[in-house]
Amino acid sequence: IPKSLEKLQHIQVLDLSFNLLKGEIPSGGKFANLSAESFLGYYAPCGAPKFHVPVCSDGAKKHNNVNILR
Repeated sequence: IPKSLEKLQHIQVLDLSFNLLKGEIPSGGKFANLSAESFLGYYAPCGAPKFHVPVCSDGAKKHNNVNILR
């Protein structure tokens, strides 16, 4: 999930389920209020301990992958 999404202040719904995103789950902005259940179906997540996922390695933090499906 791109860290830039933390800056979206007025977003109410963001469904990224089953998009094969991987890498660090942002923990600021609207993401600060989410729970681990918000990331079920997320492929290879890492992030803050509150999300009950592995802590990110330096490589995972640098390479947040975004795949755009058309």
